[in-house]
Parts: sequence; C-alpha cells; structure tokens
Amino acid sequence: MSLSEKHAAARDALGRHDYEDAIRHIDAALEHNEHDSAAMSLMAETLEEQGALMEAVGYAVLAINTDNENLAAKKQFLRLAGEMHFTHHNPNVESALLACLKTPDLEYGGANVLWGNALLVNPSFIALFTHVMRKRLLPWSKPFDGITDFSPLLTPYFLLGISQITVCFLPFERFMVNLRAFLLEQSGSAEPQLPVSDLLALTAAMARYAFHADFILEITPREQKQADAFRGKALSGAATAQDIAILGCYAPLYGLSNADMVEEKYKSHPVLDSMIADHITEYKALRERAAKIMPATSILGEVADKVRNMYESFPYPRWRQLEETKFTWREQDRAALEKPGATGLVAGCGTGRESCQLAAAFPDADILAIDITAASLSYAINKAEQYGIKNVAHIQADIMELPKLGRSFDYIHSVGVLHHMADPEQGWQTLANLLNPGGIMHIGLYGETPRRSIVEARAAIAKGKYPHTPEGMREFRKDSPLLLRSESLSTLLKARDYYFLNMYSDLLFHVHEDRFTIPRIGAALEKMGMVFTGFKLPEKVMQQFRELFPDDMRGLSLKNWEAFEKLHPDTFIHSYKFWCRRA
Repeated sequence: MSLSEKHAAARDALGRHDYEDAIRHIDAALEHNEHDSAAMSLMAETLEEQGALMEAVGYAVLAINTDNENLAAKKQFLRLAGEMHFTHHNPNVESALLACLKTPDLEYGGANVLWGNALLVNPSFIALFTHVMRKRLLPWSKPFDGITDFSPLLTPYFLLGISQITVCFLPFERFMVNLRAFLLEQSGSAEPQLPVSDLLALTAAMARYAFHADFILEITPREQKQADAFRGKALSGAATAQDIAILGCYAPLYGLSNADMVEEKYKSHPVLDSMIADHITEYKALRERAAKIMPATSILGEVADKVRNMYESFPYPRWRQLEETKFTWREQDRAALEKPGATGLVAGCGTGRESCQLAAAFPDADILAIDITAASLSYAINKAEQYGIKNVAHIQADIMELPKLGRSFDYIHSVGVLHHMADPEQGWQTLANLLNPGGIMHIGLYGETPRRSIVEARAAIAKGKYPHTPEGMREFRKDSPLLLRSESLSTLLKARDYYFLNMYSDLLFHVHEDRFTIPRIGAALEKMGMVFTGFKLPEKVMQQFRELFPDDMRGLSLKNWEAFEKLHPDTFIHSYKFWCRRA
C-alpha cells in the first residue's frame, strides 16, 4: 500500500469513527515515512475526535514543525490550542505559532490568547516583563532602567507576534504602554541603549501593534508633546525611518498631509514596508473604493445618520481568512438556501464576514448584503473579490428603504443591527415583510440583563460628559476603575472589545443603543406573526435548560427561557441570537 493509500484508508476509517483502524493506518504511514506531516495531522484529528485534545495539539505542533507549509495543520493547531493556557515554556509550540504568523492571510484570531500565554511562560521574557511591571509602580521611575538584555524583545517570535496580534490582557497592554514610552525616549536619544537596527525593528513592530489596537494605548501629555515633535519632522520631510516608525506608534500615518510622500519613500523599506502597508496603503485603497460607492437608497433619520457617521470613523471588525469562522448551519437553513433560486439577505453586513461566509457556503444562492456605511462596505467588497465570491452583491442601503428594491428573500441574517435603529421593532417588521412564505430569519439583539455592566458604564460616560473621540474614550478607560463597580469593570476587562478602540467605541460609546428582554422579543414576534424556532447557544447551556425544563427539549418556550435567564443572568452575555420563521 502506497503512502497516499495509507492516508486514504485512515481518512475512511476516521469517517466511520473506527479510531483503532485509523490509528493503525496512520502508524503504518509514519513507519513508511517518519516525517509524514499529513499523517501527523490525521493523528491529531483522530485524537481530537476521541477527546484527547492535549495529545491532538502535540501532533498538530509536530506536523507544523515537520512541514512549515502544512496549512491544514496550522488551521488545526490554532483551532485546537486557541484557548489553551500553558504552565511551562515549550519551544516547539513557539515554533509552530511562528510558522502560523508567517502564513499570509491565515485567520489566527485564536492565537491572540495562545501567543500571549506561550510568551508569558518563556523564562527570559517573563524576567524582563516582571522587572518592568514591578518598577512601573514606583513613583517617577523609568520601568526599563536597569535592563541590559533586550534580546527577549528582538526574537522573531516577539517581533512578528506584536506586529500581528493584540493580546487582550490588561497587564500585557500596560507592558506595551511602557515599552512604547521607552522607544519614544530612545528615538530622541543621541546614544540609544539598543543598536539602531534593533531599535528600528522593535519600533516598527510596536507601530503595527498600536495601529491594530486603533491607538487605544494610554498616552501621557509629555508623550503626546514628544510625538507631536516627530509629527512636525515628518511633515517637514526631515524625518528619518526611526522618526516615522515612532510617530506610527502614536498616530495613524494616513493622517499625515504628506502621507503619499511617506508611502512612496518607505513602501519598499526592508523594515518599514509592512508598517507602511498597514498605516497608509491599505487604508487608502479602502477609502478610494468607499468614495466610489453610491447609495442604493436614502439613509433615513437622525439616528441612522449618526450611526453611519460613527462607523465611517470606526469600521470593524478587520478579518483575514474566510474559512476559519463558518456558521453552524441547521437543516432548516440549508433547506432554505440550497433550493433552486434561493435568495438571502444580510441586513447590516458591516465589513462582510457574515455576507461572504453565507455566499461561500451557498454558492448557488443569490445573496444581497447591505450596510449604511461605505467604509465598512469597501472592506466587504475587497474581501469578496479576494476570495472570488461572485454570488453576493454589497450595496449601501437603509433597512427601512429596502422595500423599494422590490425583492424578497428565503433567508435573512441581521445580527447586531436592529438595536441600533431608532425603532428596532419597525426595522424588524420591515425585514419580516421581505421574507418569502416559510422564510427564516437569524436575529441578534442586545439584552437588558446581559448588558448591565455596559449600561452602568454608559451612564458614567454620560454623567462625566466624556466625548466620543479617541481622546475621550482613552480618558474614560483610564478613569473607569474609579467610576465603575469592580464587578462591572471585571466584566468589561474580559471582553475582547475592550482592547481595540474601534470596538471599545461600539461597546460603550455607541451613538444609539436599544436593549431587549425576552418578553419584548416574544411580543414583537407575536405582532409580526413570526414563529420562534430556537436560541443559538452552546450545547452545554442547552443541556442545562433541558434538565430544568424536560418538557421543552427543543427550547421553544420563551417563558421558560425567561425563567432560565433569571437563574443564569449571563446566559446571553453577548446578545440574544435566535432563529424565527414566517408562518
């Protein structure tokens, strides 16, 4: 039996859930070639299905380090290990993660946790990290004073990591704030502590970190004054590569009036090229496309106009790869979207993750994706083109004006949108009217109970009159430990949105937010003549519900869910996500 035949036999056995037979064929393949990365990936898959996740991760790591081009193993590794917390330093894990970070367009969102966890058990880095974090607590101290070995910050693992990953962990963010201040000081020094080439590499990586977090990092007035001086040099044309890099740590370079000149000068620079692509080139491309988008409908009302303007300034999320975040499709969804002539609508598509997923999963369906914000749509259109998706049309339109397009749909997806409308029920009714008989809706709405910490924060923002500007948001973020209950602050610190300024804007500073309760959802469904067909929740939660309500195994009673939420108030911590259908 050839090596490829052994692989096929293992896959066949795995498909039959005959794990013993699968392992036998994988072992035979590894005997044939001990460096068979594909067989190692198959072993990881087999172990995963058996519930042996740590062993599965070990084989995925081995597969990557045996063959750095094994894309399947990289995806497998990030999926399996994304939330794992390591207690000991493992160079093999670091090597596998580094290979993932070097892979263009790989969706390594799961690595945000993993990369930081692996870094914070590295003895050489943790010694430096501990020194900085202890010293920063001393009055008037310079946390990096006394450090003579900067090598932990100059490894490919650290440099590429901070260039591409934002760690959602407040102590690490504070470390990065201090690192940036140190780099600013060094950039203005005639005799920096680091070799010039190392200083430039570290500063350029820091500039990418700050950009990806949308410059949420706290800035002191002294730093701002120093950064402004570097801005002056950049505008005068007298800036060096190091000057440009340090300025990029404090502000987006696309904001420079001479950004085109800076881009031309440094776009092929061996160290600054990726930073320039982030800060200027990609931003320009999106803005140029956004300027060409012509609204297909009017944008109605003061609230809609405010929401549009907000997302023009803070479009999100940025996403990389399509296939890593697939929907979990139910049989009903497939029936609606796989029938001949099927039509789908994504109402409020943002940057296009959901619309591209929907279109890619159902290539024969005709998908319309709408949003009121041109900046977000430009990102969505670029992504659809990148992945060659032909069956989705992205247009700028208002939900309330959709009936004028004269279309109807078999499936409508609208998550995180209706609660930002002036009248959510009216918007929902408008969408419901566009459903074909038997059509399905997937809806996501903010909840009053789950967002109690956010409600408290929004009240504090209003009371303190914090402006909805980058400076105002950073100021409230700095003050919030004194303004919020510790329970509320703890909840916010666990949210990924807390660590990116555009997401922080959406989380706490949104220009308009409405919140639902389960009874309100029920009343709206009844008025529209829609039938509730279930919440989208982890199986663990569903099992808890069934144990409490054994006569409602499918979870179709909203009264039961209301009672369940009273017992478990964080059940819908992100939002109420559910399906309903037109009778």
